[in-house]
Amino acid sequence: MMIHNPVLPGFNPDPCIFRDAERYYIAVSTFEWMPGVRVYASDDLAHWRYETSILDSPRMAALAGNPAGGSIWAPSMRWHNGRYYLVYTDAKNVSRPYKDSYNYITWAEDIHGPWSDPVYLNGAGFDPTIFFDDDGSMYYAHKILDYRLPLGPEVEHAGGIVIQRMDPETFALMGEPRKVFTGTKADKTEGPQIYKRDGWYYLIVAEGGTGWNHQITVTRSRSIWGPYEADPNTPLLTSKDDPALPFQCAGHGSLVESFSGDWYMAHLMTRPLPDKGSVAVAPRPAPLGRETSLQRVEWTDDGWLRLAHGGHHPAVDVPAPQSAPILRTEPSSGQSAPVILSAEPSIGRPAPVILSGARTGEVEGSLTSPHQSAFHDDFTAPCLDLAHWNTLREMPGDWLTCGGAQGNAAQSGGAQESALVIRGGASPRSGFDQHLVGIRRTDHDFEACVDMAYMPGMFLNAAGMLLYLDVTRYLFLAATCDFDGNPVIGLLEDRNGEFSLVGDFQPWSGSGRLTMRVRGALADFLVTDDGLVDSAGSAGPAESRVVAKDVDAGFLAGGFTGDFIALDCVDQNVRNATAATFRHFTYRPITA
Repeated sequence: MMIHNPVLPGFNPDPCIFRDAERYYIAVSTFEWMPGVRVYASDDLAHWRYETSILDSPRMAALAGNPAGGSIWAPSMRWHNGRYYLVYTDAKNVSRPYKDSYNYITWAEDIHGPWSDPVYLNGAGFDPTIFFDDDGSMYYAHKILDYRLPLGPEVEHAGGIVIQRMDPETFALMGEPRKVFTGTKADKTEGPQIYKRDGWYYLIVAEGGTGWNHQITVTRSRSIWGPYEADPNTPLLTSKDDPALPFQCAGHGSLVESFSGDWYMAHLMTRPLPDKGSVAVAPRPAPLGRETSLQRVEWTDDGWLRLAHGGHHPAVDVPAPQSAPILRTEPSSGQSAPVILSAEPSIGRPAPVILSGARTGEVEGSLTSPHQSAFHDDFTAPCLDLAHWNTLREMPGDWLTCGGAQGNAAQSGGAQESALVIRGGASPRSGFDQHLVGIRRTDHDFEACVDMAYMPGMFLNAAGMLLYLDVTRYLFLAATCDFDGNPVIGLLEDRNGEFSLVGDFQPWSGSGRLTMRVRGALADFLVTDDGLVDSAGSAGPAESRVVAKDVDAGFLAGGFTGDFIALDCVDQNVRNATAATFRHFTYRPITA
């Protein structure tokens, strides 16, 4: 069986892989999207499913007003003595030379919670991690940022990696932090993870920045406090020397030992759009954002890590571990007698959301995806499906309802059926009170459509479907009002902060189907209006009308996140006074 990458397609960056006694987990960054810190699970490293999200209430995360690209960064998780631990950063400011980043720790007896109240640790840097040594000692490490250092094209005030003792019960930091590694000439050293093997402490870091120069560097020391020497054959993994590779920006790694004794590394990467010329040139737009892949790694006789397939480039397909009994022990301790479980334990939970599938046999690497990325939602459940849908900076409140008989019967042809109802909130530019819900874009070529019933009362009302990256980069197929107060639909574009209307407004009757069809960097936006009449006043069969065609969507790429397909209702006049009703949402990849 082969693992086909990316195992977590779409916006799923900064993976931290670990295991408990029964299965593997990957936790990823969520930035300004809620709930925060998504966790995926697998029994075999090849098939992955959404398992849970940890920061799912105001008690766990308060992100209102945080900037685009801020909020929840680089979660690091461990399972130790039957407890799950999570440390993470909440970045309140991302502008240089400062980064106001607050680091927290929380724990739970069950991966699904309840989780403890987060404990504030410090704000001296970001990308925190923890490590438990053989004697039970607990250590805390993170990148430190020094605003006094010079800032240039290759320098980001990177002060290196520091380590500090931590009380395992109270999480109080003990003693002074010690700088143990300043980085290599690749610079921008961050994302530390600490492991121990054969008496060596291994500090694995990301370097080069999370872009085209990204890489993974392995260092080691006989003492937790260093000095740490870098692998003379560094980097372990990078794409920076070959812009033609299908996976770019490879870096930010973490390790897990499989139940059969093999070692694997999770890392982030991007799948840029194909280059239009004969020679691949970086950078190319990567609208899906930073995704997660796995590589098999091996230890050399002298104690360094190497990619099992050789070289330092990420592979698309890698061998999965051999099936083996699962031992109910700590991954690195083995202090208790092992209890043999089945090789493929059941998750024991209904209807898992499968995110990736494996290949069988020896196959050549390709980008033909077996991932089950198609998604349909009739909104029959009484709450939002958080395995797919996310909200911005805040969890859904009283502005969102779904399931049952929802919506305005007059606007939906008299029918009352299950629906998602969103009441009007702030504009797509706001960092507060956005009533936007979205799913990850997981394919370069896709189509998304939804039925919407909505009648704007004035120009400050708008609702529709977006291709959304962040507060200054989106395309919004929106029903609103023109200068004469007539209901219309059009495409609103915010291109890196420059706002415009693409094409002309068209009449809108109050209900219809909205469609976006995207192929790479070009997007078409269509509407099928249910109630338009001809000049004689007769209603005809609904036909699709093109609102905008071949729109350049290549600017919806870059930064820390990735594209979302979103539904939104805006009311800048009176919050929650108007509402849009959405039904029958579908996302499907375009394969031909």
